[in-house]
Amino acid sequence: MPHTTPAQQPPVRCALPHFKSIAASDEQAIAQAELDQFISDQAQAIAPTTDPLTSRDRRIIGEIIQVDPESICTLWIEGGITVWVQLVDGGRLPFDRDWFASRVVQVKATLPETPLERNERLSEELETACQKYGLTHGEIDWLS
Repeated sequence: MPHTTPAQQPPVRCALPHFKSIAASDEQAIAQAELDQFISDQAQAIAPTTDPLTSRDRRIIGEIIQVDPESICTLWIEGGITVWVQLVDGGRLPFDRDWFASRVVQVKATLPETPLERNERLSEELETACQKYGLTHGEIDWLS
């Protein structure tokens, strides 16, 4: 009886790396999503987005350009010459800086304070006075 030796075949390895690459890419995608979420959370925790315009600023600008104050997104000065007002709907309006500045002064003089604005102003004045005498808000007897 003849004796035959089975030919040695190389191990099948093509399937294993394929599964590893799929698992590795899944793990990488999950890790990337977790990192993106973490960075987003940290960005909000460290530096939350604040609106540079106060409600009074919006009222003044709205009065000048005759639009609803809530429709104003932001404004900036370009080249020291042009004031741009960005609206919430995406529109932009250009104004001459000097004209705009003079209108701000005029409107500020005639625009009455809201109760909230008055309270904020008085609170800032009180804080300044407290610092002058080395006090804090908590040390003040509000009733007297």
